Amino acid sequence: MLTKDIITDLYKKIPKKNVLSSVEERYVYSFDASDVQTIEKLPEAVVFVETIEQVQDIVKIANKHKTPIICRGAGTNTVGACIPTHGGIILNFSKMNKILDINPVNMTARVQSGVIVGNLQKEVEKFGLYYPPDPS
Repeated sequence: MLTKDIITDLYKKIPKKNVLSSVEERYVYSFDASDVQTIEKLPEAVVFVETIEQVQDIVKIANKHKTPIICRGAGTNTVGACIPTHGGIILNFSKMNKILDINPVNMTARVQSGVIVGNLQKEVEKFGLYYPPDPS
């Protein structure tokens, strides 16, 4: 079974506590805030990544099993595009939530994928700046 093979490979690279694989856990990650009325497909797994190396490992595993990767942030899903319409691996970035650098001179910020916009907004305000995409 494809799901079992994917889970086995994920456990070799990712701490088990960061991999969700039960039907109930996968169901929760099978929809977003869009108006989709039915759930047609569950993801094979949901993986909470913490490092770039873990992301790279998951991409290799997905490629090996020819399964899609669906990226997901903190979970509001109001921007859409995180429904696993063809199954796949949900790559959850909520644990990669560090603000790496704010440069007020260049008005740029370097952040990890899971940074919550409200947290970034609070940090840039310390420099007298405003991050306009919130509310997006």
